[in-house]
Amino acid sequence: MQKLEILTQIKMKFGNQINPQLVKMKYCQTIKNAHIEMCFQNISTPLTIDLAFIGGEIVKDDKGNDADILQMFNPDADIIDNAKSFLGLDNYSLMMCIDNLYTEEAANSINEKYLMTLKNK
Repeated sequence: MQKLEILTQIKMKFGNQINPQLVKMKYCQTIKNAHIEMCFQNISTPLTIDLAFIGGEIVKDDKGNDADILQMFNPDADIIDNAKSFLGLDNYSLMMCIDNLYTEEAANSINEKYLMTLKNK
């Protein structure tokens, strides 16, 4: 298993919105899957989030029908490229995928901003 520490990059991107109890965050990859490992202060067991549920590109068959959804985090790809894809997700997507990443205030604000974009469409 390969692991990359990404907490510094997450904090650089989202600043004080990140849960201050979060002390480690790693993007982890095996030959079969990818997951996020998070360690919080005063909690001995890391929280692991499997990223298999996040789809990527929809592949069409020769008739134009949806044939498959490729994984966003391809285990055959370089771990750095996959971690960059994860870090490229917007704050709403991350909030929906990763519990406890943001402070409660930040999560409420992110959700309100997202709902406002829906109302403006």
